[in-house]
Amino acid sequence: RKVYGLTDYERGIPIDTNKLKVAEGKLYLTLVPGDGRRDIDIYSYDVTTNKLERMDKELPEGVNITGSVSPDGLQFAFMRPDDHGVMQLHIQRHRKNNKDTITQITDDNNRFKREPSWAPVSYKVAYSVAPSEKEKDSGLPSSWSVYISGLSGREVFVTNGYNPIFSPDGDSLIILKDDGLYLYSLESGQSNRVWKIGGQANTFMKLDLSNDGEM
Repeated sequence: RKVYGLTDYERGIPIDTNKLKVAEGKLYLTLVPGDGRRDIDIYSYDVTTNKLERMDKELPEGVNITGSVSPDGLQFAFMRPDDHGVMQLHIQRHRKNNKDTITQITDDNNRFKREPSWAPVSYKVAYSVAPSEKEKDSGLPSSWSVYISGLSGREVFVTNGYNPIFSPDGDSLIILKDDGLYLYSLESGQSNRVWKIGGQANTFMKLDLSNDGEM
């Protein structure tokens, strides 16, 4: 409940914590172990049990980064280097009564790929691309490009920017640019700034969008 824009908690009124929703699910984190004995890898963190586990049983040995679960819960997108050291989009598919399969989706020379984001329909993935070390390390969202790929590996350039997130209806992308967040229409190709950042945006900034589009 809000009064004059303040919640009961902010006004110092006790609240019944039993009525609050308990967080559930998992977060997928890209981490580097402090002991230096392992490569950078993807870990799952269960917010209910506070358990952190390396996904070494689900994913191949070696470097794996920035994982994302599809809306239907049956596919897991992540980035992994190919035999030439170029980061490529991979997808793990969960199959009932069969062993999970992992498929390399992209096959191009853009060396760095990050932040896969599923479309609501679970057959398209948006992600960030930088062609070289110079663009990757600049920290500027404008140094990166946004691409969308279908599960067949057909890539389509969208615009410059970083960390694309599909809208709940799948018609738009929220994209981080140097001066804020932009809403990009996939139909018209037009974009407009929806939030202006105070200062300079950086690729270390992370964002997400709730399934109902409210947050």
